[in-house]
Amino acid sequence: MKILCYAPYLSWQIHAAWEATMLLALQAEGAEVRYLLCDGMYPICDLDTPTNPRTPQKCEKCQAVQAGFLSQLPLDFHWLNRYLTDADRADVADWIAGLREAPLAQVERATFDGQPLQSWVRASLHLMFKVERLDLGNPDLRNVFIAFLEGDALAYRALNRAFEQHQPDLLFVFNGLRGSTKVAMEVARARGVRLLSHERGGLKEMVRLVEDDQCNAPGVLARVWDEWKDVPLTTEQLHVAAKQLKGLAEGTNLSWIRYSPVPGQATDLHRQLNLDPDKPIWAAFPSSLYEFSGDPAHGTPEVSQDDWLIATIGFATRHPEIQIVIREHPNRPVSGTFRPIIHALNPHEVAFQQMLETQLPPNMRYLGSKSAISSYDLIEASTLGIAYISTVTVEMASRGMNVVMAGNGGYRGLPFLKSAFTLAALDQAYETALSLPIGARDPEIARQAHRFVYAWFHRWMLHLPMVEMPTPFTGKFRFRSVDELMKSKETGPDLERLRRIVFDGASVIPSPSLAERRRDDGDEVAFFGLSAARPPFVAATALPAPSHA
Repeated sequence: MKILCYAPYLSWQIHAAWEATMLLALQAEGAEVRYLLCDGMYPICDLDTPTNPRTPQKCEKCQAVQAGFLSQLPLDFHWLNRYLTDADRADVADWIAGLREAPLAQVERATFDGQPLQSWVRASLHLMFKVERLDLGNPDLRNVFIAFLEGDALAYRALNRAFEQHQPDLLFVFNGLRGSTKVAMEVARARGVRLLSHERGGLKEMVRLVEDDQCNAPGVLARVWDEWKDVPLTTEQLHVAAKQLKGLAEGTNLSWIRYSPVPGQATDLHRQLNLDPDKPIWAAFPSSLYEFSGDPAHGTPEVSQDDWLIATIGFATRHPEIQIVIREHPNRPVSGTFRPIIHALNPHEVAFQQMLETQLPPNMRYLGSKSAISSYDLIEASTLGIAYISTVTVEMASRGMNVVMAGNGGYRGLPFLKSAFTLAALDQAYETALSLPIGARDPEIARQAHRFVYAWFHRWMLHLPMVEMPTPFTGKFRFRSVDELMKSKETGPDLERLRRIVFDGASVIPSPSLAERRRDDGDEVAFFGLSAARPPFVAATALPAPSHA
């Protein structure tokens, strides 16, 4: 088994620690592992940002970090430049010179060696500038776009030659969405080489693996659900899921920084926001789209986030009997350091948020991302949850809330969420929700959401406690040698699962055993206070039928 790991971002230390730990374990099991590292061959890369731009010394420091990290480990590595020729560099330089003089339409359709590089690099621009739309008519953004094209054209030539020389059976790569990691993934696909991409999980010490696609690939969560939807949870598993959900609300055990204030003031929410306690609250959660906007796999949704918000505002205007509170996504940086950047590159985004802040009807409220009010207090006080593609959809459903989702995101296909992917479907879902009693909760929705949460975090993701996580950005090996890593009983189960995935071709999404499939749902019935035991799976009631239907 030959494993090629393309790792241009070892400076992102926590990911480097997880990656190396998995590869050390696989090497100890007999795999031949080789790293490919970046030695400053790109004119721009994903480690460059507006707040941390490229400097003459930056690449040298990055190379030193990479070499220093791997020099302490028994892992072989090469620099990517060794796979480039002078002819490659000349071809790329000529191509880029032509693009600089080409009309915008040609730049936006740019191909290299017959490959659609323009679509492969877009995610990097969205992520670098944190913008949801790219206007390449902006000369500064166009120059950055062309710089990414240059780097990824060089990467395409070098990676093809590296694949040709090493003939790997497996490509192991971080993320697979950004810049040249996307190129590596496409090279592997074209050559029929199996691919595993990895990213941080939702909890500390957890990593998610995606097979033959990038880390945010659409449809993965729906496949997790399809495998495990018919398997009832035990009382112990229910408590694990409930504890985890409580931790998400309180900001404990997260693999990332906590955004929302700790909850505990739901009973005071009406006074704080000047809301009528005799009218239902609908909690609306926009999403951070720049993390998905550059990936063509997600497609173009029929209802954009702006369309969804405008339709929601229009519905609230026509129905003063409801109250809607919009909570801005904490990772939409249209304030603070990035506001001038976004205003320059996508002024529409800033103007739209200003409209939300100042022009809502009397029965709507807007909570900025820095508001001291907890999103979870808002959820607790609400009757209906509405969102675009946010993870909060699942968290609301886990509390038994009816939830309407309008965006084409990773949660599409989960039956305990009411999908409304057209404006007509959205209006129908809202009309139906008018009949919900204040504070409505459905234990069957909660049951399904808990099953999904447990499968998502505790069946699909790998638990790697051998890497300590002092902060969301740093990882520290808990083992002092490969022997210690492999002998640790604490880490055994998921390392064994990783071995089966790589050597035996097992799916990254495990399947339930026969005993699990035959388990009855008595524990769930008791936990959620359901009236009687049901078959292993019953479709969510979601929303009652409209009263006028």
